[in-house]
Amino acid sequence: MILNNIDFTIIIDWILRIVQIATFIGVIIKVSFKGSGYVNNVEIQSIIPLQFDRLHDRFHFIREFNHTSNEDSTNHFLFYPKDVDIKKIEFLSLSFENKLVETKLDTVEELKNNTCLIIHTSLPGTIPNLRIRWETSLGEIGEYTFTLNGYNGNTNISSYKYKLTTKRKLMLVLGL
Repeated sequence: MILNNIDFTIIIDWILRIVQIATFIGVIIKVSFKGSGYVNNVEIQSIIPLQFDRLHDRFHFIREFNHTSNEDSTNHFLFYPKDVDIKKIEFLSLSFENKLVETKLDTVEELKNNTCLIIHTSLPGTIPNLRIRWETSLGEIGEYTFTLNGYNGNTNISSYKYKLTTKRKLMLVLGL
């Protein structure tokens, strides 16, 4: 009888090791190929200058970024994090020269929770001219292009499609 001479504990041990390695490889593949999702920890709202004074009731610190050339057609946007900190915000100028070209205008570091950024820009009826890209403290990268909404005119966002940084992917694999 061959079954009497087999040590089943060694077979079970090897099967569990193989399952553990396969599970770890599966987690790495799942996190690595995760495209993106939607998250609502950053908000952008269109505001009017009359609302500027009331912002001190909601935010501890207010920063401003000016991207206007014509003061008559200036739009104002409120950009702020909700329950997260923003590590870096990049402002990109957009132009079209046989393809869309991004030129870095400015960078704002560390926009903490309960602080906001007022963005002054004009929304052209043609090709957009301003894009904002940010990275949260959770490792999410988001971007928004300031443009007119031809559907319902609403330029506010309460959620955005994000991508994960390499650091965040590694943290997800390790369960941190």
